[in-house]
Amino acid sequence: MKSAACQLMRALRGSTSQVAFSRQLGYRSNVAAEWEGGRRFPHALELLRICEALEIDAVGALRELAPESAALVDPADLGPWLDHLRGPVSQTLLARRAKRSRHQIRRWLTGTAVPRIPDFLVLLDALTHRPATFASRLVDLREVPALQHRLPHERRRMAFLAYQRQTPVQRGLREAGLAEDALLVLPMAAAGLEALRALHLELEGRARRTAAQSGEPDAVAVLALGTARLT
Repeated sequence: MKSAACQLMRALRGSTSQVAFSRQLGYRSNVAAEWEGGRRFPHALELLRICEALEIDAVGALRELAPESAALVDPADLGPWLDHLRGPVSQTLLARRAKRSRHQIRRWLTGTAVPRIPDFLVLLDALTHRPATFASRLVDLREVPALQHRLPHERRRMAFLAYQRQTPVQRGLREAGLAEDALLVLPMAAAGLEALRALHLELEGRARRTAAQSGEPDAVAVLALGTARLT
């Protein structure tokens, strides 16, 4: 991910000179040249600060990667967010995926250390499989060719995961070409069906009590037949 990190930092600079860009961010030395040359890199929190100075919503980009963990994204400490993304995966397995030491992984997840941009992209890949998606929210991904080719694959993967999360009925409706609105009414339709079934049981109970009192059990069969047509 080193090449991707260099290209990302170059894309963030845009048409501004390296010296002017460094000064704009509050550095006295020409750090932009160091970043783009791969000799050193800012850490992830520094990247968020740089993006904020450029009016780029990097925090929002991180939240979009995993909506279920969005509330944990903290521009001052990404450790809890990264650890939540890990889920049930052990630190040992994550270290193997990221090809980093378990000691490094533990320090990043606990917030005692902050990963530099190349390591941060590696972590995003190991945890979300979407480093290109993140970069595409910050810059034109054509300026980051090291990640550009990955974006279509990441989008296909997310579409497949979304498909897997659908119920069989939702899949059938979508494959039949029905409008998206048809999927939105399914919860309401299911609730209505449950209400009808509850009404059926209530009426059947009343009918049984009435039949027991009147000695006419056929009334129960007639009522059951009528309410069955409703459900």
